[in-house]
Amino acid sequence: MTDDDVLETWEMNKDIKRRDEIIFGEYKPDDYKFGGVKRFSNLSLNSLTLLVEEGFLHPEDYQNCSPYAEDFVNFLKQHPDFTAHGYSVDISREDYRVTIEGIELSGTTSRETEREFVKFARCADEFEVSDNGLYCWWD
Repeated sequence: MTDDDVLETWEMNKDIKRRDEIIFGEYKPDDYKFGGVKRFSNLSLNSLTLLVEEGFLHPEDYQNCSPYAEDFVNFLKQHPDFTAHGYSVDISREDYRVTIEGIELSGTTSRETEREFVKFARCADEFEVSDNGLYCWWD
């Protein structure tokens, strides 16, 4: 069975109100008017874990060549100061989902955390290590 087969047979939770409460703190249907997509950033480990546990995000889901959702969860478990970013798709669309596109950390960090971030995210489409923080994004 391939990754795509696993995702096709998985039944995603369709409670958009609950999903958006986890991601944004509240559900605002009007935020999905233009294109049916809403971007998010600063998603905490707790919120990311809830999305997986409550069936809004499959652990083996991924964005193009990004790590699996569960890989992001595991990285954030080891580095809880990081947050995730991505987008959510409205329930009115056939491709209703949550997609994690990357992680980031603002501010200074240890060399060890930098090394672990580089190891995790070195293949991202956008990858930044600076004095202001760490950022990666998969297209």
